[in-house]
Amino acid sequence: MYTPDHRGIGALLRGPEIRSLVTEKAEIAVALYRSKVKRRTGENARDVRIHTEIGADRHGGRWTAVVTAYAPHAAAREFGNRKNRNPEHVLRDVAQEMDES
Repeated sequence: MYTPDHRGIGALLRGPEIRSLVTEKAEIAVALYRSKVKRRTGENARDVRIHTEIGADRHGGRWTAVVTAYAPHAAAREFGNRKNRNPEHVLRDVAQEMDES
């Protein structure tokens, strides 16, 4: 009876090549975010960072990228607040667009 050995796939998913591909896709997401976010001062478009991490899941983890908009008012613009009743949801929209590609 055949028993698959998934250790090689797990090593591949945690390897440097996959990390590089995940980082490249995150850089595309940042470029999309910067092109779509409203610019008054340019701070929102400028203050975005990427980091990669091994995400925990039931299969032992794999590389994931995290895109963070860290301007002081980025959360208020993304989700809205009392003054801003029209949230932009740019990060959400970019994440959905990246999932579709």
